[in-house]
Amino acid sequence: MASIFQEAERERAQQLVATRSDLFDRSATGARFFGRPRPFVLQQPATNLFAPIRVTAVKYFSSNKISWWGGRGPTGHLLSSQIACLNHLFAIRDDAEAVTALLQGISGDLIEALPVPGDVGAPGYLQFEAVSDHQYLQEDSLERGALCTTLDVLAYARHRDGGRRLVGFAWKYTEHYSEAERFAEGPVRDRAAKKGDVRQLRYNPLVLASPQLGDSAAAAMATAGAAEVLTYKEPYAQLMRQTLLLEQMVEHRSQERKAAEDFLHVHVIPKGNGDLLDKRDPATGLTMPEQWRSQLRDPAKYLVMDPQDLLLPLKNLYGNAALLRYLQLRYAEASQPAQLPVAVPAPVG
Repeated sequence: MASIFQEAERERAQQLVATRSDLFDRSATGARFFGRPRPFVLQQPATNLFAPIRVTAVKYFSSNKISWWGGRGPTGHLLSSQIACLNHLFAIRDDAEAVTALLQGISGDLIEALPVPGDVGAPGYLQFEAVSDHQYLQEDSLERGALCTTLDVLAYARHRDGGRRLVGFAWKYTEHYSEAERFAEGPVRDRAAKKGDVRQLRYNPLVLASPQLGDSAAAAMATAGAAEVLTYKEPYAQLMRQTLLLEQMVEHRSQERKAAEDFLHVHVIPKGNGDLLDKRDPATGLTMPEQWRSQLRDPAKYLVMDPQDLLLPLKNLYGNAALLRYLQLRYAEASQPAQLPVAVPAPVG
């Protein structure tokens, strides 16, 4: 399915490599992707990362046994959301003041960023490709970044009430989905897997018991059947699994190093991605954020933020100028709101 935003970002990224090759250490494009040379894939993949984090991010992934998207190291794909996430946030991982400012921009009730336990070495204030300490979702693995439910980023905060909160992030860039897309399990040739039977056995009990999702899921299952519940369609399937993970970490906080009494779930999406943000469900007339909030008992726990808005609090802090300049050049145009088509009145007569 074509995406106007994705095509525009691909073209813009290629133009940026051509005009500002210094941002990519003059790496050429044309590396192979899905078997063919592509003009939107860098031949030196590490140069896809903000220069000051290239060594430290790769070491962090290696030390913590985190899987990279699409390979054994950073992808050279210029539209990678994993790379975009790292470019925006990894440089402030060890900066308590910057992460606190970012969290307060999300909610004024989050008064202090806390170190996130669980990484090899000294914990930072942001954890990437985060998982729980124990397997609560009946999945096959706890491998970070692969084979299990993972939070793209996790922050850990002190709340105004004296308690602690988890702040989990789902990071998107040019992703988009068709209405018919399903979250299938296993190879397409497996009919039972294609219908999501394995996923339903795994997640349905948790969904029905979920403080956030249980009411809407029970009603949907009663009328349409489990396979047609919204949580088995993308992009909601990932949001469902991340919601369950955060809920289970809170419920089992006595077993978690990141012990917290509650959570927030932040969906980071550029404003320009109208294919994801603004497209309306033909059955309900709701946009993706509206549709997801309609499934939640407490919609205030789910926030949608543009990457530029998320990092806006850093402008007032010393030491972030180089990062913000880079992000402005690399991604700012994606944060321009999508221009919705203007309806043209039908001719009269």
